[in-house]
Amino acid sequence: AAAEAELESAEEVLEQFMCVPGIGLARATALYESGITSMDMLKKATEEDLAKVKGISKGIAKKIRKGLDSI
Repeated sequence: AAAEAELESAEEVLEQFMCVPGIGLARATALYESGITSMDMLKKATEEDLAKVKGISKGIAKKIRKGLDSI
């Protein structure tokens, strides 16, 4: 049951991430797998942090940061 609850919260987090411009399912999953597991963590991440994640370029990182700042 605990694993199920974890799965559900992971899905919720991915859905939240996908509300940010520049983040689709693949990037949301990559962010989550890289250790950014909450919206709070995502908001604290710098462009440099984001650009280290697989599938996120510096340009996309900038777009994500900009999107986060407007949330």
